[in-house]
Amino acid sequence: MMNKDTIEISSLYDFIHHVSLQKGTSFHSRTTNFRPIYRGQANREWSIEPGVYRNGRFSYEMNYIREMERLEPDEFSSLSRIEKLIKMQHYGIPTRLLDFTYNSLVALYFACCSQPEKDGVVFDVHAFPLYNQDFVWVSIVMKFLFEFSRLPFNTESMIVELKQNITSYPPRGVESFYNDQALQKILTLPIGLYPRFTNNRIKSQDGVFVIAGMSIKERNDDGIVFEKQSYSDISQLWSESRAVIIPARSKGEILRDLEKIGIHKRKLFPELDAQASYVTEYIDFMI
Repeated sequence: MMNKDTIEISSLYDFIHHVSLQKGTSFHSRTTNFRPIYRGQANREWSIEPGVYRNGRFSYEMNYIREMERLEPDEFSSLSRIEKLIKMQHYGIPTRLLDFTYNSLVALYFACCSQPEKDGVVFDVHAFPLYNQDFVWVSIVMKFLFEFSRLPFNTESMIVELKQNITSYPPRGVESFYNDQALQKILTLPIGLYPRFTNNRIKSQDGVFVIAGMSIKERNDDGIVFEKQSYSDISQLWSESRAVIIPARSKGEILRDLEKIGIHKRKLFPELDAQASYVTEYIDFMI
């Protein structure tokens, strides 16, 4: 049963019609872009959670990062903290980043390209705030992840660190985070991220990321203990949202129509191995 924030489409035409009717607003401020973003999932039953929040990985988040830094120091040593996560995400290593796109048709492709027996879904998120990757909120979350996440979180210690080290633009904005409530809010809210196009896949997919927030598990004399935050419904991520359901029976036809307008694996995955896979599938289909 679908609620008022859920619709079902059965063709590419239906989907484009839905997107064209939405009142998703795009506007910009000095530090933030607000625009509709989309996420496609091939199975509507999947929760909305990043790779490192699944299958008991959350407690080992830093292990993934440290091990990649150890194994590939030349690849990671010169990168900023957020750039390390983006690069790990690119190569399939679990991180707390959620993949989104500002191209609705790219999201539709991902909702249809696998799980052919399952209904897919496109999450249509209206006017989500997106920050540049060097914005102060992003810096604060990365500082927490890399320096404070292993221990009960003490806001006073992090405020001292922020005063000493955070110099992100705009400098005047930093002072507003020098209190318990502000820091806790930043760490529990999802944060939209406009990445630099450091690889061709992000560029081809019109990619953006959402840094998943956390929940407060407990408070004690040592500080705050956080746990992962999963979103069973898109409205929990952002209230101005809608789920567009793609029935399993319609996936094949939608994929064929998407290919006619240039949305296919070869376009979205420009790496050589993906190109080879596309050629193999294409020729095998004609045999």
